Amino acid sequence: MTDRVRVRFATNRNPVPGPDLFGPKYRDNNPKHYVTGSIDVYRLSNLPDTGWVPDSNSVQIDPPIDASVFQPTTQNHNDIVAFARDRVAAELASARASQYGLILLPGFDSTFLGSMSRAAQVMSNYKAADVFCFSWPSQGKLDLASYKADRDAAAKSANAVADSLRRLFAVLRALKANLPVLHLVPHSMGNYALQNAVQLIPAKERNTLLFESAFLMAADVNYDALSKASELKPLITLAKKVLVYKNGGDLALSLSGSILLNNYPRLGQWGPRDLSKLSKTVNSIDCSDVGSTQGDDGGSHYGHQYYRLSPWVLNDVVQVLAGIPANKIAGRLPAIPDEGGRAWWIPYDSGAASSGRGKPRKNEGKPTRRKK
Repeated sequence: MTDRVRVRFATNRNPVPGPDLFGPKYRDNNPKHYVTGSIDVYRLSNLPDTGWVPDSNSVQIDPPIDASVFQPTTQNHNDIVAFARDRVAAELASARASQYGLILLPGFDSTFLGSMSRAAQVMSNYKAADVFCFSWPSQGKLDLASYKADRDAAAKSANAVADSLRRLFAVLRALKANLPVLHLVPHSMGNYALQNAVQLIPAKERNTLLFESAFLMAADVNYDALSKASELKPLITLAKKVLVYKNGGDLALSLSGSILLNNYPRLGQWGPRDLSKLSKTVNSIDCSDVGSTQGDDGGSHYGHQYYRLSPWVLNDVVQVLAGIPANKIAGRLPAIPDEGGRAWWIPYDSGAASSGRGKPRKNEGKPTRRKK
């Protein structure tokens, strides 16, 4: 079994010799400098973490870009503008309703090649036609010091991410009609990078519905981020639907929200604060019963990788991508309270959900935050 995915990417990581291609530092020691490119990723097995393998010899790199100087008309062969235009051409040439592209922002503890592998895996598991990935300089290590370094890198990478998005927005606004069907998929700390990036995009450029949906997966941002204009609230005007997937048993986010780090409840663990006060386009999906996944050796992912591996979550996501109404999606049940039909949970017993059996899950109690 061998499948190939051509992943287009942008990265402000530093180039390194050898097959790793890019390291955990900034390009030119400047987080605003980035390159675009593409790489072939092959599925060689069904292993959850290493089944998809990038071919370093296949990489193509475009001329570098300086996010300090916004040039919306500049186009590289593999950049996000080319990605969007190719999606338009593909969708116009195909009658299939399933034609859509994904834009992935990976989370912490990810290398460049790991990000490319996950981009290909997510594209395949979400049944998408194409994927674009922005790989910012995560340390690729799972420890406290690396987490703090990753959070700093995600914030400092905002200019590069914003520049890439502004180029995309410019071409989408120019199209007016025949917009490509694009979905945002930020995972973990990728949500924090996105949050900082949207703040750098002028309001007149982002006050338009340009994305079909935004899937906020295991979001490592404050649980009230969607309520604040200075955080993720601008995303609600960019996407027709905003879907928050949460897991109360996400140990990575438990640590992130603790007094040791952010000292604030995380969106990907608790879901949106005051969901009923948010736009009706925002939905919350509780994955706590089905959020546990394992790595190649059977070790735990600590409830943080369900977005790409949990069969129950993938089943839910694919139905959302297919345009099935929230109350018609098989395998989920209303939460209590259901916030007007916008809060759901995915039970382990999918038969109970599809037949209407089982007790709806109550939303978790209000999180507490220690004073600093």
